[in-house]
Amino acid sequence: MRCYIDNMTISKRNGKYYCRFQINGERHHYLCDGATTAKEAEKIENAFKYKLLQQQNGVIPREEKNITFDALCNIYWNYAEANNKDLKHVKSKIKYFKEYFPKTSPINKILPNDILKYKNFLITSGKQPATVNKYISALKKMFNLAVENDLLNKNPCNSCKKLTEDNIQIKYWTIEEEKKFLQICPEWFKDIIICALHTGLRKSNIRFLQKSWINLDENLLIIPKSQNKGKKLIKIPISSVLRQIFLKLWDNGSDYIFINKIRKAPYSDDRLASMFNQICNDAGVPNIGFHGLRHTVGTRLAASGVDLMVVKELLAHSSLATTQRYTHATEDRKIKAISILNSYN
Repeated sequence: MRCYIDNMTISKRNGKYYCRFQINGERHHYLCDGATTAKEAEKIENAFKYKLLQQQNGVIPREEKNITFDALCNIYWNYAEANNKDLKHVKSKIKYFKEYFPKTSPINKILPNDILKYKNFLITSGKQPATVNKYISALKKMFNLAVENDLLNKNPCNSCKKLTEDNIQIKYWTIEEEKKFLQICPEWFKDIIICALHTGLRKSNIRFLQKSWINLDENLLIIPKSQNKGKKLIKIPISSVLRQIFLKLWDNGSDYIFINKIRKAPYSDDRLASMFNQICNDAGVPNIGFHGLRHTVGTRLAASGVDLMVVKELLAHSSLATTQRYTHATEDRKIKAISILNSYN
């Protein structure tokens, strides 16, 4: 049997080493427990690979380990830490999961019907379809991690279908609202907001924006696949305004562009969220949330007539259907459309 091993990376996050790789189409992600150096982590990774190859070739059987739901939540947390996920929301979801699923329940005893019951519980609790889908997706990712780590043979979430999300509201700013917001922004936060409005990047990408992703010679910003939600390589031309911000912050003594000058580390999610909420309140503009800046970019590009395929690539959407949400009509555009009809009379 030929063996295909795709070596990903050994990464370090919060003092812990993690490995990610793919063997014969199977993706795996592990905490290199006990590793204190990258070399030690690599040895642990090789041990994982050797064992997995033996299991794939039938030399040793695959066994489901009787781990608890609480242990699975810890695996999910380690995964989120290693992949720069929004830890605030991950923590919230884990807390909510543990309120429903007993922490001591073996994960191999959680059946597809239990997942459907949980889905119904979310619905009857008054959760909106979009929220229900987010929780089920997170739960599915947790159990996928169990499968990838050979702790489970099958994901019980696979048969749980997403709800239809009606009335998807796209929150975005007008130019006037943006000006009001930026007018009272402290400079450090203004730089971050402008970066969001000139790229459409997600908050996690901006928080951990690395200098190695920025090519000032070619004026190109390249986000690796591993850092993108859709696992797509993102290439964004750097605007002249954004270029000046990058040049201004380049010699900050860090590998990251946007850092807290006191801690010499990227800003925390809570810090950005609280600052965003405060300025929205003080400026008297709609609180669209940081993700609303991404919606603002998509809306402005679509409203300006930019080809939707181009918008799709810039925002790294996995499907055109997601991009088409930004073709919603504003009141001004409706009025202009009707005025065209009037001209025929």
